[in-house]
Amino acid sequence: MTDLVLYNSHAGVAEIVFNRPQKRNAITLEMYQKATSFLKTAQADEQVKAVLFYGEGDSFCAGNDIQDFVSSIGDSDGLQYVIGFLHEL
Repeated sequence: MTDLVLYNSHAGVAEIVFNRPQKRNAITLEMYQKATSFLKTAQADEQVKAVLFYGEGDSFCAGNDIQDFVSSIGDSDGLQYVIGFLHEL
C-alpha cells in the first residue's frame, strides 16, 4: 500500500506531502495521524526552519474524506486525531 502522507527534510525545509491524488488528497483520519507525527518530527529537528505542505497530483487537498469521517462516527479517537493535528500546526 502506498504511504498516504510522505515526509522529506532538506536544507532547513520539511515537506509534508499528501499522497492520495486519486481522491484529490482528501484527508482521512489516518492521514491526520501521520501528518501530526511528521509535524512533531519537524519540530524536534533543529535544522528545520519551515514546513511546506503540498499535495501530489493536480490538487493540494479536497478537504476531509467524508466517507472516512462518516464511518468513524462515534469513535472519539477520530476527533482527537483532527484536534491533535490542528494543535501541532
